[in-house]
Amino acid sequence: MAIINGVDMPNFTKKEIPEFAAGLISKQMLENIQKYRTIIRNPFNISLAYGALFRFDGRKSSEHYVIVDPTTDRLIKPSTAIDGFPVCDIFKAWSMALSSGLFNGIGVYFDTNNNHGHPQPMLHLDLRVSPLIWYRDKGEYFYPHKDKDFFLNLKILLNS
Repeated sequence: MAIINGVDMPNFTKKEIPEFAAGLISKQMLENIQKYRTIIRNPFNISLAYGALFRFDGRKSSEHYVIVDPTTDRLIKPSTAIDGFPVCDIFKAWSMALSSGLFNGIGVYFDTNNNHGHPQPMLHLDLRVSPLIWYRDKGEYFYPHKDKDFFLNLKILLNS
């Protein structure tokens, strides 16, 4: 059991979410990822890739993007996103994330390798204001409002 940035997170360790990183992630996101982990009843291994928990560079519109006041070191905008690998069927993990009501942004990436370098789908979960789902396959992003076959293709990928 770990207390991470003041949040009781019995399903995670301080090694998975180190204190320096936890201080850059919104408490709501930490609480929600803990609730999600309890719901799926399987581990959710946070990605070790750069930016999986927070970023200081890249697109400023990213839910991972963090803003710190350089003069005071005060956190202005924490990360509200986490990328990770559920240790269960990806369809179960995706559908539980979608139905949980814990996240507004849910992306599934079919072109990723897990923390051991093996191909495994990854979930992006975030707290954006407007709900959005998407998937990425072979480096290309797909959205329901832009791809007429979005749900058919997603179903095929989730079941493969």
